[in-house]
Amino acid sequence: PWVVDAAWWWGGFYGGTLRQLELGVTVKPNTHVAVSAQAERNDVMEKLMKATATAAEVVMRIYAESDPGVEMKGPNDPVTRADKEANVLLLEHLTRDFPGVPLVAEESDPATYADFGKAPYALFIDPVDGTKEFIKKNGEFAIMLGFAEAGRATVGVIDCCALTQLIAWF
Repeated sequence: PWVVDAAWWWGGFYGGTLRQLELGVTVKPNTHVAVSAQAERNDVMEKLMKATATAAEVVMRIYAESDPGVEMKGPNDPVTRADKEANVLLLEHLTRDFPGVPLVAEESDPATYADFGKAPYALFIDPVDGTKEFIKKNGEFAIMLGFAEAGRATVGVIDCCALTQLIAWF
């Protein structure tokens, strides 16, 4: 029942409303969602946006450095200090804001989220999507967070921090 792929991250948001925002613009709720669910999802989106803003500070600090601390996780699969530090920061924020919700994070040990498929909710975390682009310093990377309910993506935030663009939807 849990299917998350690149199409979900970049706009195949399963019936949600996609909004591309310049940083600092207020998000208006989706009028096609029931009022209680709308308020709850707006709250989730606000928390995700705050978490990505905090992580973006770390990511951009490391992006400005000459050595981002590149290591290889596997063949053609780099990871940087930005990936690792942003992952730790995001896990701290999201654990506090969403107690008991499994956190499926790309840079975490899979054993930490092994049973997420049994949970009614889950958060998907990619602290630096586009690590190769981050290393090349071309600006084409993002912090991506997604909230799913019953196996369905319902809220997402993509912070393209080098481009100062934030994409959020529910």
